[in-house]
Amino acid sequence: MALLNFDAKKYDTTLAKNQYALIPKGIYAAVICFSQIAVSKDRTPYLKLKFKIIDGDFKNRMIYNNFTINHHKQEARDKSNIMLAWLCQCIGVDQFSDTAQLHNKPLMICVNSRKDEFYGEQNIIENYQPYDVTSNEVF
Repeated sequence: MALLNFDAKKYDTTLAKNQYALIPKGIYAAVICFSQIAVSKDRTPYLKLKFKIIDGDFKNRMIYNNFTINHHKQEARDKSNIMLAWLCQCIGVDQFSDTAQLHNKPLMICVNSRKDEFYGEQNIIENYQPYDVTSNEVF
């Protein structure tokens, strides 16, 4: 047991309550703020990207997207590499050797949600677009 003199009533928990609420379907300006190569349960390496929304009501909210660039199934690998190539075109990067080269370059992310068996309803990125400060349309 740990003794702690903590009073939860002293804190406004509004931010905590809304931090993981779903972001509505729409198109949002964002940047990649974190990247890493991770390994799936079946030991398949994948690229994990963390996007930060940079404008509007959901500014500073984070959304993740994974790219299975080395998947053992050719179709999955091709689909993932095509989407990664499109993301790169949207941020003006033709080639990269370090994922840090993708960071802090604005683009538009098309956000939706889907139900996951384990995690429940969660946001996903369905597509990308080149950065457009005037875009607030819903796809």
